[in-house]
Amino acid sequence: MKRPAKIRPKPVYGLARLVALAGLVMLLAALVGPTHSAQANRNLPVDLSYSTETTWLLPGLPDLSAASGYIPHNFSHGEAIFQIGGETIHGFRPGKVYPEMYIRDIAWGMETAQYYYPDEYLREPIEAYLRRQYTAETVSLDGDFGVVAGAGAIGGILTPDGRRNKQTITTDEETSLIHAAYLYYNMTYNSDWLQTSINGLPIIQRLNLAADWLYRYRLDPQLQLLWRGHTTDWGDVKFERGPGYTDYNPAQDHRTASIYDQALAYMALLELAEM
Repeated sequence: MKRPAKIRPKPVYGLARLVALAGLVMLLAALVGPTHSAQANRNLPVDLSYSTETTWLLPGLPDLSAASGYIPHNFSHGEAIFQIGGETIHGFRPGKVYPEMYIRDIAWGMETAQYYYPDEYLREPIEAYLRRQYTAETVSLDGDFGVVAGAGAIGGILTPDGRRNKQTITTDEETSLIHAAYLYYNMTYNSDWLQTSINGLPIIQRLNLAADWLYRYRLDPQLQLLWRGHTTDWGDVKFERGPGYTDYNPAQDHRTASIYDQALAYMALLELAEM
């Protein structure tokens, strides 16, 4: 005799079960907490299908994970807006005690800053430095011991009133600017930006002029290496005594061919070629 086939009862989702499910969703939302999106680069896609909050999780190292909050905190100490007539420059100073923007510091902070700050904080400093690119007659704010830097040079310091100053003891202001421009180009994939005209020349041409300056004015003919003054600190303070500690004095200062400058120039040239 055949047994009757078992009939599985259909699940019944009553009102009580729906209420319980809704309560569970609300509980999970309360535990997770609200998600606040960081001010990410506006050129990134709007719908990333995940939170744009920048954080990390290191299992077993909760103290290090908790330190992530110091990143935006530290950036906030240096963020600045320079208003110079009709020109607005969003960017970063090295810290609270520095009134000026330094292209070296801006370049090396950009890869992280893109996750916390909008487009203008990344783009405007680059354009501001290129707008102030040296001509053959440009004299720096502090005079540079009477040495005229030459056409294509970049004054790596930008003051709140829009004046430029070149630390001639260094050889990494031009390469830092090229690196910053490359990072911004890589973040946005905006090749049209490279053709933007600044004082009559496209950005890409001004970057090429900056690279040309290095090999016209800083290449040692015997060593065939780039030189700078003999420096310490961030590489912008010379060992020799006397005034003008960030400027090269040809009457007394020593020269150094540093591995750092060769490596940075090599990187900048590769990046320039890619742009």
